[in-house]
Amino acid sequence: MPIVGGMGTIVGPVLGAILFSYLQIKLLASPTLRDSYLFIYGGLLVVVMLFEPGGIVGLWERLKNLRLRRRTPPVAEATRAS
Repeated sequence: MPIVGGMGTIVGPVLGAILFSYLQIKLLASPTLRDSYLFIYGGLLVVVMLFEPGGIVGLWERLKNLRLRRRTPPVAEATRAS
């Protein structure tokens, strides 16, 4: 749960626990996926570790910073660099 949510923060493990609890409820409610929910958890864990090591919180921070950079006018960026 902390790895998926984001290690090093308080919010990350909480988000990971909410996500895992929600997935467990949904997957166990489906008769076809009931036996394979641990494989789905493992797959989610591997995907997060490979593509977003910061977890959900790290992804959120990266997207927020990218959005702020797009809003900043180019003149202000040149002024800050000097």
